[in-house]
Amino acid sequence: MKKNCLLPSLAVFFFLLTGPTALSKTDVLFSPNGGVADRISSEINSAQSRLDIAMYSLSHPTIIKDIKSLSAQGVRIRLILNKANGQKEKSDELEKHGIDVRYTNVIMHHKFGIIDGPESETANVEASTLLTGSQNWSISADSRYDEDFLVFKGEANRIKSFQAEFNYLWNHSKDYLGPASVGETAPVLVRGGVDTVFTSENFIVKPYRGDWSFRTNVDLDDGVAGNAIIAAIDQAQASIQIANAHFRRRDIYFALKKALDRGVQIDMVLDVQEYDWKLPSPLPSDDTEHLDEDLAKRGANVQYKVYSRYWNYQTAKQLHTKYMIIDGIKVLTGSFNWSENSELNTLENLMTLGGEEAQEYQEHFSKVSLYGQGQFNSLLKKIEASNGYGPCHFDPITLDGTQIDRLRKQYSRGACR
Repeated sequence: MKKNCLLPSLAVFFFLLTGPTALSKTDVLFSPNGGVADRISSEINSAQSRLDIAMYSLSHPTIIKDIKSLSAQGVRIRLILNKANGQKEKSDELEKHGIDVRYTNVIMHHKFGIIDGPESETANVEASTLLTGSQNWSISADSRYDEDFLVFKGEANRIKSFQAEFNYLWNHSKDYLGPASVGETAPVLVRGGVDTVFTSENFIVKPYRGDWSFRTNVDLDDGVAGNAIIAAIDQAQASIQIANAHFRRRDIYFALKKALDRGVQIDMVLDVQEYDWKLPSPLPSDDTEHLDEDLAKRGANVQYKVYSRYWNYQTAKQLHTKYMIIDGIKVLTGSFNWSENSELNTLENLMTLGGEEAQEYQEHFSKVSLYGQGQFNSLLKKIEASNGYGPCHFDPITLDGTQIDRLRKQYSRGACR
């Protein structure tokens, strides 16, 4: 659908002037109901020899069925599944179908798959495909959550970088069934680069009791993902648009404050679980729960995707994206949540995009910014008509903090419990 050459910082301007110069192809899809699960099935079923998957949550029955079928056809499938040892029934079933399952001792929050990936730096990637983004391979992510999903073809640096990350994690992971993995070596591929960072760079890996153990090796100030985000914010000249599930990083908060002070327009949409109306003044030096509310007080346009009286994981229609758009021409996105935990305790990825993809992300940002436009007063009247006892769940509506406070006060005490 889209052609581009993914370039860093200043090179993006050259791209806008000269157009694409490489035969790379990137498709951008958005959930809910954007056809992502169908696209995943279509792409992985094209695998000829290899399929590598690193996944936080793998539960979509169609995709699992496809993976089993591919294994039966002789495709080599390697799966790094978060807490595979705690999902015994699923892991046993996958292993029974010839799928090699492993896991790490820290949270593995990636959501990517590589089809017929390269096995060396000189390998041709024309037949390789990278699937990645914020979306887990699950029904809820596909049908309820706001997610972004990317399909990379012919993007040599990106694909090789993710393959190198997978190989690194694979060779330093724990085998769900079979001998310990200590002693294996990965093919020589380079992780990360100018347009992709992995938080695995924040860890050291050491043998521990016959297997590998990831241990944090940096302070928060030296975290690779946070530094990439802050560097992009510092480069912003006119606008910053953020659509994130979480915002719990004071260092990123300070960078955004500086951007506001130099006149940059900041528009932010977060999931409603981030909102807390009790904003302390002044903001305590260790506060990470009210950063968004404080930015709103300082002039940022901060809104929240709202869809229920109380937040509950099982019913939430989450804003689960993790992206930021700089000056309308550069996007940072991936699996990385803006929190200390994601930087120091979790295996994540963060990518930089440019070109036509930035326009598609802007269109998506406009959509989530306008959920339920003009429906706020109608929703208040519905709650009033039920004497403050409903509706407890409703179609998504994007509200600012003042509107959320009004909404919550409209409900009767104990409603929707």
